[in-house]
Amino acid sequence: MCEITDYNISVQIGQTQQIIQLFQIKTDEEFETFLGAITYLAQKGYIYSKIIPMLGGATQIFMIQLTAYDLDVIETIERNNFLEKYEEDFSSTSMIKLQNISNSNIIINSPNSIITLKNTIDAIKALTETAEFDKEELIKQITELSSCSDNKSKFWEKAKSVLGWVINKGADAAIAVLPYILENMK
Repeated sequence: MCEITDYNISVQIGQTQQIIQLFQIKTDEEFETFLGAITYLAQKGYIYSKIIPMLGGATQIFMIQLTAYDLDVIETIERNNFLEKYEEDFSSTSMIKLQNISNSNIIINSPNSIITLKNTIDAIKALTETAEFDKEELIKQITELSSCSDNKSKFWEKAKSVLGWVINKGADAAIAVLPYILENMK
């Protein structure tokens, strides 16, 4: 849901048919499981939902929406912080899945996110359109850049060099490193 809404808590996903398509629900059993998850997450405060029982035992989902609390969980995972306060809400299997999602390069574009060198290197490694030797070179350049983070003018000089190289390698490479550079320019 975070990916579908682009981590935007103001986006509402509505009507059962749209939800079924977006979440690729194929069977009645999958829908019942999904409905149970939506109900549970809403009760715990991770999402808002409007679910209405219909005649004949059917259920209509009119709206689901992320909450700031949900994004807090994702950011906590992304920062590799402790998840104890969420362990009562999710099974140990779910917690492992949440942590595995974190390892698959979720990039959160919110004012509170922290872009780390590790996140950036992981994003570079995940690039599909970039050759392996270019990825290695980019990781080397970003690592060198991180050593300059104490000195803003030195950092900026090195960053210009990295950006010049990255621009020639394609948009996906630029997208992987630009958040790190911007975060460290503050």
